[in-house]
Amino acid sequence: MERLHSSNYLRKATSMLTEREIGSILAAQLVSLSKDRTYSYTSSTPSYSHLEEPGKKIMAELVDMLFVKAVEAEKKRRQDEAEQLVMENLKN
Repeated sequence: MERLHSSNYLRKATSMLTEREIGSILAAQLVSLSKDRTYSYTSSTPSYSHLEEPGKKIMAELVDMLFVKAVEAEKKRRQDEAEQLVMENLKN
């Protein structure tokens, strides 16, 4: 099975990823895969272009890993927002 080269890094990364970083990682991986015939078919008619099975597997693995990071980021955002609300209420 094909594996994402940075998958161990993403799984073990302790720092939070922002929504923008998550989007950038996904976009960069798609562009990278589009340049490699092993992972994608690129046609002169863009609508015929597609990921091959190894490319689909890599993207599925990446999406699974980044989904967890997105949930963590959203949880942190909500926690920060709640803390800010409490601080504002204490000031009043």
